[in-house]
Amino acid sequence: MPSKNQNVPLNDDDIAELADLIDDAAARTDAPLSLEGVDGFVTALQCAPRPIAAESYLPVLFEHDAPATLFADAVQYGRFEALLGRRWNEIARALAAPIPDRQPGRPARAVPAHHGLGRPAGRPAEKRGRRAQGRWRPASC
Repeated sequence: MPSKNQNVPLNDDDIAELADLIDDAAARTDAPLSLEGVDGFVTALQCAPRPIAAESYLPVLFEHDAPATLFADAVQYGRFEALLGRRWNEIARALAAPIPDRQPGRPARAVPAHHGLGRPAGRPAEKRGRRAQGRWRPASC
């Protein structure tokens, strides 16, 4: 029985079913669709500066003004929407998860959100020397 909860990750059978639904729809359009391509498309949408509604992006994904008509019937399209919604949420959780900092010989740790964005990594500023503490100035100043 299909899950009604949109936060349940897809299992192997769900992924295979989503791939089959995408392949079936792709056969009715010129769009080069695949599960991997849809994953990449969804990932890009997740990274957009503002939310984008499904009614805006599905026609772009399928290169078809009425993507629902690419499916055998409304039930099949509904199942596609449900599986895609769960995949959307799964990708969103993966993008929001902390990224482990893996260095040989050191245990994994979460990388701070500001890592690499203006604050030097490593030791605290008071331990990094004059340049890091803001006392270093180029000769032209």
